[in-house]
Amino acid sequence: TANQPDLTVRQALRTQAFWFISLGHALSSMLIGTLTVHLIPMLTDKGFSLQTAAFVWSMTTAVGAVSQLVGGYVGDRIPKNVAIFPFTVLQTAGFVTVAFVHTLPLAFVFALLYGAGFGGRVPLTTAIRGDYFGQRAFATITGLSMMPLFASMVTAPLFAAYMFDTRGSYTLAFLILAGLSSLSGFLFLFAKKPV
Repeated sequence: TANQPDLTVRQALRTQAFWFISLGHALSSMLIGTLTVHLIPMLTDKGFSLQTAAFVWSMTTAVGAVSQLVGGYVGDRIPKNVAIFPFTVLQTAGFVTVAFVHTLPLAFVFALLYGAGFGGRVPLTTAIRGDYFGQRAFATITGLSMMPLFASMVTAPLFAAYMFDTRGSYTLAFLILAGLSSLSGFLFLFAKKPV
């Protein structure tokens, strides 16, 4: 369409939206990197069996798979930056919940909240780049935009490991990471489509 942006890499890099999306995606994705490394050890440290911990992680993934369909549906009907916001809130709420999990019902609450938030966010954080920057340099723009994400997915699990080694608990590390992640929804929300 006539008003659909079709930016070059250089043009995209000059937009505020590029940097807000890049940082927002990095801050929200560091949680999945942390959980992938630390969730099962954290749950077994809290007295859950290895099988139960694995089941909780499987349930999180299953909820996420269903929520991807919801996220895609919502993102086709309202602006994607607005659609992303509630999913990042759910994801962060789930991450805070798991920091305090001591019972199986609360572990299931984590799986539902985090799975719904993460799953719904995933298709939208890719699709928003196509909406905002067009097709001309989509792959290059996406690759550059995801560089902070990979940095955060390496550093966040290392930070959680360091905090556990020095404090004997994941709780503070998870709360700090959740606080940082809570900013991601606002970054997406304020990422206005380039004109």
